[in-house]
Amino acid sequence: MQIKLEILDKTSDFIKYTKNQIKFEDIDNLYGNPYFLAYHQEIKCYYLIIEFNHTIVSYLPFTIRDNSILSHGGGTYGGFIQTEDLNIEEVNEVENELIKFLRNKRIDSLVIRFLPELFWNAPSSLNAHFLSKMEPLFQEEEFYLSLGEDLDNINDLNFRRNHKRDIKKFLKNDFELISCQNNEDVSTFYKILENNLIKHDVTPTHTLDDLIWLFNNIKQKISISLIKSEQEYLAGLTLFNINSSTDYVMYGSLNYNLNSSGALKYLYWKVALSSYISEKKYLSLGINTKHDEPKNEPLELFKLGLGAEVVERHTKAIYIN
Repeated sequence: MQIKLEILDKTSDFIKYTKNQIKFEDIDNLYGNPYFLAYHQEIKCYYLIIEFNHTIVSYLPFTIRDNSILSHGGGTYGGFIQTEDLNIEEVNEVENELIKFLRNKRIDSLVIRFLPELFWNAPSSLNAHFLSKMEPLFQEEEFYLSLGEDLDNINDLNFRRNHKRDIKKFLKNDFELISCQNNEDVSTFYKILENNLIKHDVTPTHTLDDLIWLFNNIKQKISISLIKSEQEYLAGLTLFNINSSTDYVMYGSLNYNLNSSGALKYLYWKVALSSYISEKKYLSLGINTKHDEPKNEPLELFKLGLGAEVVERHTKAIYIN
């Protein structure tokens, strides 16, 4: 069996190289979609392509930092994107050839921020292998909801009592649930997001231009919802469809000027229900804080109040030289 490894340093070249073999709309991983990764204008994205007998079996989107390969510096998750499943002998061959390849390129290390295993879909033999072989750098707690029939009725929700109480209180008000349709709607959401994060002295991961670009170019993978009273926007939420089993809440934001906490809790409920109706198994609520930051207890209590469970997100490394 002939194995070939190659690195392309332009997204346009990668798309052109793979056009006869890969349909990116069929790739069951948002973070493997080059059109999604391309929005980071300030982050240069590379692609390591793995071929067996002239057939692409996998690729690894990555960035370079301090002479190390990081998969991926511009995404929430990284890892190998497989287009074909591989047996154990083939996986071992990929590992051996990859180490030699990176050593020849004088790369110091390969670092991967893995998607939690719970959210994996097949084929995943390469990620499973490297997850088991690589050295841990750090791990983070990721909160998620298991989606089921209990979402149909507020009285059956696995939410804590105070969350249900706040939602029921909110339901007595007149309001509108809006699915964003245009750039003006996205800008409205972004104002809520910015004001929300100012309270915590942080800025959004995405600029407004980033979010508008994603909304207009990856429409089938991103949705933004707003809650509006008669005159004011109360809350908003951005949802990423990351694969066929999992949706990911990128931003859930409350208008603190009005402080209608029931609006945001209601919005999380309705988004979770929508994901369940779309046959998703999980709704990821993300991590609360990075591994080297102090714990955000209020945010953790909010997510636990939604009935959230916790899974570990691992970042691991292989040292080449």
